[in-house]
Amino acid sequence: MGNDRKEMHDLSGEHPELVRQMHGDYRAWVHQVDVQTWPMPQTPCGSDRDGAMPSPNYLLKNLP
Repeated sequence: MGNDRKEMHDLSGEHPELVRQMHGDYRAWVHQVDVQTWPMPQTPCGSDRDGAMPSPNYLLKNLP
């Protein structure tokens, strides 16, 4: 990061093992936090879409 703070250069070909590790870490995180695919099912399609998205149910619950 110190040499390429804007990440302008793809170094994945030089570090395939690191890429595999990072991909595995990302997949584990996806399952841990239940990442939703995009577009989310509740996202309106076509001309009905105004950019606003309804809040997911877990955010609507009254939490302590």
